[in-house]
Amino acid sequence: YDNDESNIDKYGYLYNRETAKNACPKGWHLPSNDEWTELLRFLGGKGTAVEKLKSTTDWKLHEGINPGNNESGFNALPGGCYNTEDSTFQDLGKNAYLWYSIPEENINSSGVTGPYLLFNNVNPGYSYRIDEAYSIRCIKD
Repeated sequence: YDNDESNIDKYGYLYNRETAKNACPKGWHLPSNDEWTELLRFLGGKGTAVEKLKSTTDWKLHEGINPGNNESGFNALPGGCYNTEDSTFQDLGKNAYLWYSIPEENINSSGVTGPYLLFNNVNPGYSYRIDEAYSIRCIKD
């Protein structure tokens, strides 16, 4: 984020789609949309899952917004994203955008749809631009 290496230890890297597809180590993979959906269902649905997924620190909270409790152990951090349209880093401390595995046939010129964590909910229908940079979470095969 902001090309500042001190952010790597806390938030990790931001990956474009091509890099994200190959970023997980052997024996791990980017989750599929179905795997995300299953996780949200297991955690009680997107309305309750957000608090269980969010870390207990680093989220810039607004009035009426609950901090994360990390009950799931997922420890999602709000690493923001890189917007290629205007060449800016955005949403550090506010949102966690997470790549998932995307079948080639589901990609079109306007992008793809996938999950991300807002400061107050999980949005599994976010429209991703495939040229932007987001975080990843790998899961074991």
